[in-house]
Amino acid sequence: MAVPKIDARPSKSSVRVEYRLLKQIWLRHRGLLCSWQPYVSLVLAGATSYIAWVSSAATVSISSIAMVGLTVAAITVGACVSAVVLSIGLPGGDRLRRWARQGDDANKSALSELVFVLVWAALWQLFVVIVCILAILLGGNGPFAPSGMRWSHWLGLIVSFWVFYYALIELFVVIDTLWQIGAVVVSEERSTPNKDTDHSRS
Repeated sequence: MAVPKIDARPSKSSVRVEYRLLKQIWLRHRGLLCSWQPYVSLVLAGATSYIAWVSSAATVSISSIAMVGLTVAAITVGACVSAVVLSIGLPGGDRLRRWARQGDDANKSALSELVFVLVWAALWQLFVVIVCILAILLGGNGPFAPSGMRWSHWLGLIVSFWVFYYALIELFVVIDTLWQIGAVVVSEERSTPNKDTDHSRS
């Protein structure tokens, strides 16, 4: 019996999806850099790293902290995926088509902006998973914030916390986005005459 050959190379469709995602990120890179989220995350990351260094948490193993991060990321990834499903199913087909036409560019339509916000947040939850796995592999049972840390340890600690806080803030952005979607849907439904009710009254 012949064994079928499996092509491990990425398909053209997956390459196109990755290219489109990178294109969407590049189109919005100025807005992302000018937003407050990355800078607030950096401040929180620096403060948390210092507090961990001077507190009793310094002796906790890196793998223990990373496992907590993995647990949180597992929950937030599911939340972001659910948010994507809700954002597509909640408004309805007619409203989504109208949102897709709003805007001068297909890449900057109301619908594309909505999808990007949700996908961007989901990506950062995955980055948290990657950082935690790297921390477990590279740090193991070593102390989380030992005294006399090298600059490389400080850098790794701050970057790890920065990724975690940024992903957490983006999760709140997702929640706020879903709230806005619900508010828009309710407002539009209340402002649109109910044809069934009007017909029954006539």
